[in-house]
Parts: sequence; C-alpha cells; structure tokens
Amino acid sequence: HDWMVMSATVATRLDGLLALGRREEVEREAAPLASARSVLRPFALRALGAAREDEALLKDAIESFEVLGLGWHAEQTRLLVLQA
Repeated sequence: HDWMVMSATVATRLDGLLALGRREEVEREAAPLASARSVLRPFALRALGAAREDEALLKDAIESFEVLGLGWHAEQTRLLVLQA
C-alpha cells in the first residue's frame, strides 16, 4: 500500500513539473526512473518524452502502461503523441 501512495506521488510530481515547464527538473528526476524496472518507468518515459518532444519515448511509455494494465494512462499518453 505504501509503495502505491509513493508511486502516485512521484508520478503526479513528474506530471506537475512538466505542466509547469520545469524541464530541467523533469530530466533530473525522471531520467533515473526511466531505466528502472518499476511501476514508475512509464510515468518517467512519458515525462521525458513530453519534455523532449520525443515521440519514441512517448510510444515506449504507452507500451509500458499497457503491459502494466494501466489503460487510462496509456490513453492519456496517446493524446500527447497526437499533440507532438
């Protein structure tokens, strides 16, 4: 249960930093998580993909969300791909 709360907090922070345009902080916080094997990986990929306007990273995030059964997050990330 605690890991779920912590994961949600980190994911929300990454989304918030991105929304605020704080790209350097997104890079610093998301880069290590993007290579980790954790539930945070797709959130980190999405944040980095959006910050860098990198469609390949966004598509990796979508795939990772789908593997984890997080369809809603995959759909939200697809919207970012359409905007890129």
